[in-house]
Amino acid sequence: MADLGVKAVRYPIIWETVAPESPDELDFSWHDERLKRLRDHGMKIIAGLVHHGAGPRYTSLLDPDFADKLAAYATRVAKRYPWIDMWTPVNEPFTTARFSCLYGHWHPHLHDINSAFRATVNQCLGTLRAMRAIRKDSPHSKLIATEDVGQTFSTPELAYQAEHDNGRRWLTFDLLFGRVVEGHQFRRWLGNKAASQEVLDELATGEGGRTSSVSTTT
Repeated sequence: MADLGVKAVRYPIIWETVAPESPDELDFSWHDERLKRLRDHGMKIIAGLVHHGAGPRYTSLLDPDFADKLAAYATRVAKRYPWIDMWTPVNEPFTTARFSCLYGHWHPHLHDINSAFRATVNQCLGTLRAMRAIRKDSPHSKLIATEDVGQTFSTPELAYQAEHDNGRRWLTFDLLFGRVVEGHQFRRWLGNKAASQEVLDELATGEGGRTSSVSTTT
């Protein structure tokens, strides 16, 4: 990669590979060697912590404590690699929620839109709290937020479904940037079926999206 002139790479310090059995038993040895080599070659790291998965077996996308557990892991990673200043705590939250809780392809193999929304909120709250934890030691750290925002087209008869799909495709960014407030297309739905008002209010601060960059795929 260095020979190709690569200056920055997304690198997976994936939660379940470091602490698979217990949050207090962490093994960074695989990552220590590779991150050192990348750093020695002058490459910037965008560190990923959860990527198209639910983390280790002691948590899940629907775990009420998912966000705090992820923040605790993020703290340990940030302290071990204090020179990393770009982070993707959770890759493509709504895409992960769809494939896990709406389409049923990934664990927990559900087919429930409300569970998909709960998983999305959980991951975005985890992102916010992880970045908050990271910035305690590295206040200039930047969030690199990612999501698949593919657009839906339809016949006139299915316009209502296209409107729904095209609104929710931005939900990750709306949650992270504090846009899910009263009047938002999904605020009432989320408040009734997916999250407490306290959680939605915490996300509405937009704290998770401060000092951030956005990456989308279509």
